[in-house]
Amino acid sequence: MSVKRVSKLGLLFFSMSLILSVLSGCATKGEAHGDSLGLLVQTDKGLVQGAEDEKETWSWKGIPFAKPPVGELRWKAPREPEAWTGVLETTEFSPVAPQFDGNFPGEQSVIGSEDCLYLNVWRPRTQERDLPVYFWIHGGANSVGSASEYEGQNIAGKSHMVVVTINYRLGPLGWFSHPALREGENSLDGSGNYGTMDMIKALQWVQTNIEAFGGNPDNVMIAGESAGGFNVCSLLVSPRTEGLFHKAMSQSGGFNMVPVSQADESSERVLNEMLAADGRTDIGESEIAAYLRSKSVDELLNMYHPGGFGMLADQLMPLMDGTVLPSNGAEALNDPATYRQVPLIMGANKEEMKLFNYFTFDPAAAQEYQANMVAMSGFMIKNAVDNPLTAMAAHENQPALYAYQLNYGAYNKDGYNAWPDENSAIQFGACHALDLPLVWAQYPYLDIYRGIFRPENEKGYTALSDAMMAYIAQFAYTGNPGTVNGVTWEAWNGDGGAAERILFDADSTEALIAMGGK
Repeated sequence: MSVKRVSKLGLLFFSMSLILSVLSGCATKGEAHGDSLGLLVQTDKGLVQGAEDEKETWSWKGIPFAKPPVGELRWKAPREPEAWTGVLETTEFSPVAPQFDGNFPGEQSVIGSEDCLYLNVWRPRTQERDLPVYFWIHGGANSVGSASEYEGQNIAGKSHMVVVTINYRLGPLGWFSHPALREGENSLDGSGNYGTMDMIKALQWVQTNIEAFGGNPDNVMIAGESAGGFNVCSLLVSPRTEGLFHKAMSQSGGFNMVPVSQADESSERVLNEMLAADGRTDIGESEIAAYLRSKSVDELLNMYHPGGFGMLADQLMPLMDGTVLPSNGAEALNDPATYRQVPLIMGANKEEMKLFNYFTFDPAAAQEYQANMVAMSGFMIKNAVDNPLTAMAAHENQPALYAYQLNYGAYNKDGYNAWPDENSAIQFGACHALDLPLVWAQYPYLDIYRGIFRPENEKGYTALSDAMMAYIAQFAYTGNPGTVNGVTWEAWNGDGGAAERILFDADSTEALIAMGGK
C-alpha cells in the first residue's frame, strides 16, 4: 500500500499530544490516548489523516478495511488489511468496484478496480463522542454503484451522526458460486457471498475503530436502498452478524435470496461460454478455479448481459449458502432465534416500478401504463415490506418495527403533484430511488429526477427532506423515529389498519406527512 506522510510538524504535534495525555492520565472510554478529536486518527492498522469537509464536518475517504481481493483472493472471504507505518492520507475516494459504465445496453465499458474494499467516514466538526453510527450500503442491483456517490457530510452535519459508506464487490465478483470454488476447507471462501462478507468485514472494522472517530460501536444503524436495502435484509438473517449492528433501515429492499443451485447454473453457463471463446475442451475439474481467476475483469463481466443504467440483466442476489446466509432464506424470519431482532424501518415508494419501465412509456397509453405500474408497485410493496414486517411483528420480543411510503411525486390527475407536467408525472411519479435525494439532502441524485427538484417547489421538498432526516436521526439515536412537526411515526402492528405506515409527501411550500394506509 502506498502511504503518504504528513509533515514533520504534524507528527510532532501528534507525539506531543500523546505524551501529554499519558502524563495527565485523563484517557477515558472512546478517547484514544486522551486526545481531542481531530483529523489525525489512530486506527488498528495505522494513522489516518482526514480533511475538513462541507457542512462543518471532517471526513476520511478511502480507508482500507480488507486486503485487495485480487489474484488468489478473488472469490474468497475478505482478509485483514495490512498495517502501515507513517500516516495514510485519506482524503480521496477509492476506485469503484468493477462494473459496467453507461445507461443503455450495448454502450457500456468496464470501469473500476478489484482493489476496491475501502470505506469513508464523516463526522461533525465538534468534540461530541458516542455518536450513533449510520452505516450505508449503496444500491445498484448489486452490479453498479459506489460509496463515493453519497455526500455523507449532509447527514453527519445536520443529524450529528458518524456516517460510514462502504464499497463492496459487485456483480459476479461479489456473488459467484461454483463447485470448483468450494474445494477448500474454508466454508466462507466457498460461500459465494463475497459481497455480503465484505459488508460484514466493514461492520467488524466499525466495531474495532469507530470509537476513535467519536462513534459509538454499541449504536450502529445499518441502512441501504434498493440492492442496499436487500443487503440490509440479508444481514438481518445472517448468523455472522451478531453484535455488529443495533438498528436497521431498508429502503425499497426485501428478503430476496437465491438457492446455491441456481447460482451454480449461472456460473456454469459463464464458464462454458468462456471455454468456448478460448477454444478450450481439455480443462480438468482441478483446473477450473485457477482458470476462472486467470480471466480479466473485462472478460468476466462481458460474459454477462448489461441492462439499463449499466446494471447486469442477470441481477445478482445473496445466496442461501447455509454459512453466511441461512439455507432457508426469508423463512428465517419465522423463528426469532434465526434473525437479528433489532428496531427496524422498512419502506418503499408508491410507484416504485415506474423507474424500471420508463423506457416503455407511451403517451398515447399513459393511463393504462399508470394503472399497470401502480398495480406492480403495490404487489412489490406487499411482498417486500408488508409481509416481512407482519412476520416479525408476530414474535413477542421483537423490538418496534416501522413502515413508510413515499408519495412525493406520485401522479395526481388533479395537479400532477411535483412534476411539471402530466406525462412526466405518469412516466416517473414516486418511482424507485426518489427517496434518496430526500434522505441524503442531495439533489437531484439522478439526472432523470432533475425535473422534479426545481426552484419553484424547493421550499416544499426541502421541508420534506428535513422531516425525513429528523425521523431517521431520532431512530438512529433511540430506536424510535418519534415525532416531527407534530406527527408521530407510529409502530407497525400488521393488522392492516388505516394507519399502518407513515406517508411522506409535500406540496410546493411545505411537507405533508401523516400516518395512513397505502
